[in-house]
Amino acid sequence: MKTQDDEDELQADLIDRFGDYPQEVTNLLAVAHLKRLADQALVDRIQRTDNHVLVTLSPKATTKVNGEKLFQVLNHTTLRATVTPEDARMIVNFDLQKLDQATWLDEVTQFVDALAQAVNPVKQEPLHAE
Repeated sequence: MKTQDDEDELQADLIDRFGDYPQEVTNLLAVAHLKRLADQALVDRIQRTDNHVLVTLSPKATTKVNGEKLFQVLNHTTLRATVTPEDARMIVNFDLQKLDQATWLDEVTQFVDALAQAVNPVKQEPLHAE
């Protein structure tokens, strides 16, 4: 899935064919959404370990959001985080604080979405005066 429209179409198709689907399918769709955003944000890796999620930025993403910009992106989540440089990459370590999967997945998705916007900002068309 490459766009939000693709995701919406898949979700509609699933409902049309099977009706309401279980939480596991909802989680799978949320992970697919997160992966799409991670590609846009130039994230090399997202890994869950125990009560932490590690988000490893690519060298290019690290360069684009190094410093204050990264902390502005972190304001889009309520999760506690530490940031560690490693080689040419930045690693963001989120403490999941024993949150349920839907909650932490939503929080990490909000961060990655904001990161994608910071790494690849959408250029607004100028308004034309009449």
